[in-house]
Amino acid sequence: MSGDDQPSLTQAGTAPKSGYRAAGGTTTMAAVALVAALTSAFWSPPLFKLLHLRTPGAAADARQDVDIGRLNQSVADLERKLADVNANLAKAQQDTASARAGQTAAESRVGLLALVQLQAALRRPGPFDVELALVRAANRDLGPLAAALEPLDKLAPSGILVGSQLRTEFNELADELTRRDYKVIPIAWMNSLLGRPTPGVEPAGVFPPVERASVLADRVKEKLANNDLAAAVNELASMSGDAAALVEPWVNEVRARIAADAAIVKLGDRIAATLSRP
Repeated sequence: MSGDDQPSLTQAGTAPKSGYRAAGGTTTMAAVALVAALTSAFWSPPLFKLLHLRTPGAAADARQDVDIGRLNQSVADLERKLADVNANLAKAQQDTASARAGQTAAESRVGLLALVQLQAALRRPGPFDVELALVRAANRDLGPLAAALEPLDKLAPSGILVGSQLRTEFNELADELTRRDYKVIPIAWMNSLLGRPTPGVEPAGVFPPVERASVLADRVKEKLANNDLAAAVNELASMSGDAAALVEPWVNEVRARIAADAAIVKLGDRIAATLSRP
């Protein structure tokens, strides 16, 4: 073997050794990588923390925490807005209820005032059509009072006489009745003396007309003094002819006053019922 061939043998002898070393290094690296992968769950978090880095799992958890936090914040905002809406709705409902209660109370006061004004108007002479219209406008349901007010509709523009006026007018009527009866006294007495009945009257019923009128008038005056208007009207029911025609307008005035007094009583009942309400 020549000198030139010696290096060739050396290279040939070392080549397999280098190949083994390369293969062994690769195996070692693979083993290290496998061990590192298997144990990364134990050493990677402290290492990443030491280096102020995040592991991929920690980064994903952090992003998830951020998303959950944002979602929770959105839910909290929605709940707060919903609570505000509910509070505003409750306040609006309370305000509406208060407004309705105030309106009802105001309407009740107006209706009560109208009742009082009509009651006062009926106690005095003079028109009461405005007060009557106000009562009907300010009170939706008059109940039994409606029937009591109905007879007063035609009398409202002119008014209704009061007790003192009725007594004064009847005194004048009584004087007129007495004067009319005095005109027939001579004839009545003459017929009585001659035994002849008064024309149109049965003999058994011959009485001095002036006596009957005066007695009847006195009874009516007594009823009026006691403010018993119905009894006064009943006393005059027996009248007929010219006398009945003479007192008829006054009787109508008395009946109107009776209706007004009945309405005053009903108005008082309605006022008392309204005041007793809470």
